[in-house]
Formats: sequence, structure tokens, C-alpha cells
Amino acid sequence: MRISRSLTLILWLSCLLLAAGWLSRTLQPQSDLSLFLPSGESESQRLLLGELQQGQGNRLLLMGIAGGDAHGRADLSQQLVAGLRQSERFERVENGTPVDLQIDAQLLRYRYLLAPSHTLRENLSEAGLRQALEERLQALHSPLPRPFKSLLPRDPTGAYERLLLSEESRQSVPRNAGVWASKDGDMALLLALTRDGGMALPHQAQAVEEIKTRFQQFNTAGSYRLTLSGPGAFGVISKQKIETESRQLSLFASLAIALLLLVAYRHLPYLLYAALPLISGLLVAILTTLWLFQQIHGITLAFGITLLGVTLDYPVHLFSHLSHSESVSHTMRRIWPTLRLGVLTTCLGYLTLVTTDFTGLQQLG
Repeated sequence: MRISRSLTLILWLSCLLLAAGWLSRTLQPQSDLSLFLPSGESESQRLLLGELQQGQGNRLLLMGIAGGDAHGRADLSQQLVAGLRQSERFERVENGTPVDLQIDAQLLRYRYLLAPSHTLRENLSEAGLRQALEERLQALHSPLPRPFKSLLPRDPTGAYERLLLSEESRQSVPRNAGVWASKDGDMALLLALTRDGGMALPHQAQAVEEIKTRFQQFNTAGSYRLTLSGPGAFGVISKQKIETESRQLSLFASLAIALLLLVAYRHLPYLLYAALPLISGLLVAILTTLWLFQQIHGITLAFGITLLGVTLDYPVHLFSHLSHSESVSHTMRRIWPTLRLGVLTTCLGYLTLVTTDFTGLQQLG
């Protein structure tokens, strides 16, 4: 009987080691926060969710350069824009320089729909078209560089230029030394539009890191400071803070539980016996989630480990009821009805998460 139990324990530990080894090489937790958003039932809800995931506001990274003088900040802003435009991670990078303006594909596509109806009728009339084409001809003869010359074949009426200039006049963004600046003029402003959504935190982390690397590359004297903002930047900072604090708290909690068990039972093997249900439940839960969803979110993994801490209660109940007058098997059979009730109520409580519309919570359940 003792040999059979020892063999069972060895096989159990071997399976756990194999599963842990395989997961350590293949597990890549997701960090897309859209898994914790509802799927959307109507067309408008799905459109809103799409904007939250891939909309331009969601993909914006705002940058501010402080320090030095206005011309130095402007030069550094121009260098940073030129460097980031070479990267495939960014769709657009702007700092307000009109001669170096990038074309917005969406505004260009819907330029006539965005224009006021009376203006549209005037621009598309015979006189309006003649005037627009004459203006384009004068622009081609001008020696000054114009950012809209390349658009002449696609936009001969200049509707996109008028739309953009009207937007700029309404917003009246301050400029200092030719680039966007804060109201007090002490900071040069830039914006970058990433290709990946703001909820795709690994890609946002790469974009943020590239911005910092490029800035350090051009800030050779070290007299300028970079400030980053935007949904992606906030998400990256939050993710790093959550990971650091959860790792520290998990380590502290594990050590505290181990010390508490040693003080309470004064028997080192009990630590192994108490850890087996927890480790087994964790590995089985991860494998089951991967089998059902083909992925697992990092938040699900972190909170799942916390919730699975309830499995530690079962060996603690057993240890607390052991006595010299009866065997371990007899004690287990005696308290099993109570443990079984605890298992069932716990499972029923957590299984309600499976019925939600949030993929992340379904994984957690």
C-alpha cells in the first residue's frame, strides 16, 4: 500500500512537472483588454466597440518635449517626427509643420461629405470648379513648397485642403517656432497614430519604447524631457504596475502562508501536500481554458491564481482534523461530506461567470 501511494505521488508530480514545463515554453497570455468588453448585440454597439479597439482616439500617443529654448525643441520635434515616420508601428506622426503634413486617408475619402452642403454646391458648380482649378494652377507655379501638391490628381478642387484648414482655424492650435506648442509655449507637442489598437498592450509597449529610444538618440545633450500620454501609454504603465505589484504581493502571500502552515502544523511535508491541490488546479485550469478558448488573458491568469487559493482550504481542513487515534483515510472519509459541499458551492458560485458576455470573465469562470 505504501509503495502504491509513493508511486501515485511520483506519477502525480511527474505529470505536474511535464505540464508546467510545456506551459512555460508555449503559454503567451493575452493583454488585449477588449476581451473584457461585451460582444455587442446591435450594429451601433459593435461600431462603438470597434472604435474602442481600433479607433483613432484609441490609437493616439501624445508627446510633449520640454526644456531648452523654443528653436531647440522645434528642431528636436522635427527629428523625432522624421525618425518615427520611418517606423512601421506608426500610421501617422505630426507636429503641426504645414509643409510636412501627412495626408489623412479618412478625411480625404469623405472630404465632400464633411463639407457644409452650401459650400459643397458652390465648389462643384461651374464657376466654383473653374476658380478651384485656377487656384491649383497658381499653386503649381508657386516656388514655395506646398503639402497638397501631390493631391492635385485626386483632389483637383482642393476640398481636402479647405476642410483641413477650416479644422485648423476652428481648433487654433498654438505654434511656437513652426511646430505645435502648449499654451504657455514651454513645451513642443507631437502626436502619433499607432497601427495597432490601444488595447493591444504589447504592441503599444513596443511603440512607447521606440518613441523613448528615438528621443534619447536625438537628445544627445540630455537637456530636454519627454512626456508621454494617451490610452496606449496609460495602458502600458498600468500593466507594468499591476504586474510588479501582483508579483510582489503573490510572493509575500506565498511566504506568509508557508510560514503560517509551518508554525501551525510543525511538519514540513505538509507544505508539499498543501501545495499539490493548488498547483494541480492551476495547471488544469490553464490547460482547460486554452482548450476552450485557444488563449488566456493575463488578467484572467492573475485573478484565477487568486481565486484558486480556495483549494488550499481543503488540505488545511484535513490537517486540522487528523489525530493519532485514526488513519488519514478514515479522517478523510469522515470530513468528506463537508468538503464536498464546500467544493460544490464554490464551483456553483464561480460558474456563473461563464454565462456572462465578457470573454475574459468566461475564461475566469
